[in-house]
Amino acid sequence: MAPPLPQAPLGLFEAHLPVLERVVRALAPASPDQARALVTLGALVLLRATTEWRPDAGLSFAAYAEATLGSELLRHLDRPLPALALPPELACLAERVQAIGEAVARLAPRPLAAPPGAAAGTLAAAPPDPLAWPPTGPLALVPPLAPGLGAPASRGWPWARLRRHLPAVLALVVATEVGVLAHAWQSPPVWVARATLDSGLGAQRLLGGGSDWFTQGTLIANVMELLKSRTVLEAVIGTLKLEETPDTLVKRVTVTRLGQAGLLRLEAEAPDPTAAAELANTLAREFLRYYAASQSLDARSNQAFFEAQTRAASRRLREAEDALARFRRERMPELQAALPGRTSDLLAQRDETARALAATTAALTVVHGELAAIRRDPLLSQRIVNQQAVVTAGDRLRDMATNLADARTLYGADSPVVKGLQAQLARARSQLVTRTTEAAEQNPALAEARARQVQLRADAAMQRARLASLDASITRLRPQARQASQDHIRHEQLTREVKVAEAHYMDLQTRLGQSTLAAVGATSVPVSVVDPAVPPAEPEGGKLPLKLLLGALLSLALGGMASYMAALAGPRRAARPPGEAEAPAEPQARAA
Repeated sequence: MAPPLPQAPLGLFEAHLPVLERVVRALAPASPDQARALVTLGALVLLRATTEWRPDAGLSFAAYAEATLGSELLRHLDRPLPALALPPELACLAERVQAIGEAVARLAPRPLAAPPGAAAGTLAAAPPDPLAWPPTGPLALVPPLAPGLGAPASRGWPWARLRRHLPAVLALVVATEVGVLAHAWQSPPVWVARATLDSGLGAQRLLGGGSDWFTQGTLIANVMELLKSRTVLEAVIGTLKLEETPDTLVKRVTVTRLGQAGLLRLEAEAPDPTAAAELANTLAREFLRYYAASQSLDARSNQAFFEAQTRAASRRLREAEDALARFRRERMPELQAALPGRTSDLLAQRDETARALAATTAALTVVHGELAAIRRDPLLSQRIVNQQAVVTAGDRLRDMATNLADARTLYGADSPVVKGLQAQLARARSQLVTRTTEAAEQNPALAEARARQVQLRADAAMQRARLASLDASITRLRPQARQASQDHIRHEQLTREVKVAEAHYMDLQTRLGQSTLAAVGATSVPVSVVDPAVPPAEPEGGKLPLKLLLGALLSLALGGMASYMAALAGPRRAARPPGEAEAPAEPQARAA
């Protein structure tokens, strides 16, 4: 037994039953049974849509349900549907679904004839149960496996209907062929005269030697275009006094190349054999006259221009190369090129020395703190005071101070005796300091701190000297390195100028060679008539077999296309009779 349907999907289903009715009415089912089946199938699709729709998808459920119903039901519109039943979850809404089916069925009173083999279409879904909740896959009709086994009449190639139109297609082909024959019989005969010209562009004779096939093909193509040029055709019209324009005359002239040699075949069409031969010979003569008159004036002018440009480009290239070589000799020696790198190394060394000096200064500060802490130690002071030398020097200093006081009392402050005692007192005080210092130096911790202080002071002095030396070197090399960088930029600029000048010179050399080839070709390539045109003995056949073949193929294609379109339109007219589309208007108005 299927699990109960959640309340929210069931509410969506019930609220959007009008969408189901609107979609089925818009599809206009062809029979009441099909209308009821479509409503039941649409109910199943709508039920599935309530589980597949997501509110955060950015699409309302009404739009999602309408699109899903339209796409699913439209695929099954032309196929018969089996009897479907609503699942138990929709039992409470079965009456509403049945009422919708009956309302839509009243709009299609005329049944639609089932096509041959329609019973082969069956409703299929993902196993095991297409109506299980939630649905496991989209509903679909299983297509037939072979033509004629339930295939709908509107799918595939309608061979039966095409066979019915086959006589009409054959009649169209016969009428086309008769028309082609009649046109060929009534058309006047066309006479073609042929002349052979030697362009002088053979593989072993081009410009007194050999040449590549591309150059030969280009020159021969130019000669072929000149033969049909407006100037030559106007000269032919003036000579023969023809009453037509070059645009019409060029349609009667054909120029082709014979193989890979320099021979050209000139063909001229005319309604008379003599006129055809005269047209071909006159065209050849006028071309030779025009070709001789246009003796490479433009080619020689271009050649002179490119020669001057090439000489100027060669001069500029030499100047650029000389400037680059001179700059390399004067401003870019090998040592100068290494200056930026040396300056970078010195800057790195200076930074390293500055970091070492900072570390040494910090260590000196620590040592000074240690010495101050040792000196403030009361035990050290007691040991220094108890030293015999210090005690003796102190007693002597006190005795001298007492004697000095007595002498001042007896002799006065300005007495020489007093002065002598003052000098002795000063010496005794100095001896006391010396003895006290010597006694303090005998402490191991103080001695070790003093040694480290001396070593750090020496290291700091050495690092300051090295830092000063590096600063002096950097100050001296920095302008030189800056100048070297500018010289490097200038060197790159001169190198680019040399490359540009060289490329320009090579391009002008190529253009000069092309202009020289054109000038020499225009003056030395001999163009002559090998075989003049003679009046043809019989007219051309007018390519009658080709015309008959093209007419047959075209008429077959048109007839087949028309038959196919008629075969496709037949089932649609049978399924959608005129005036049926207007029938749902009144029920839709009542529903609204």
